Amino acid sequence: MKLFGVEFAPLNTPLERRYQTLAAMMWFITLVFGGVIGWSMVAFLVFRTPLWHVTLLYLLWMFYDRETCETGGRW
Repeated sequence: MKLFGVEFAPLNTPLERRYQTLAAMMWFITLVFGGVIGWSMVAFLVFRTPLWHVTLLYLLWMFYDRETCETGGRW
């Protein structure tokens, strides 16, 4: 089927194939917008929720623990 110059998949395409296309699209969106979405969620948790101190503690832990993977772990 072609609409406005865009050729769509035929209607008899299996549902499994459509799910695979959806999964590939979601992976692409996560790669492109994942950082923005993640930092937006952090900003929301810090400025708009009563548990903002938990988020700040976690961010401090992330900053403190940032080089653990380069030194061979925690053990």
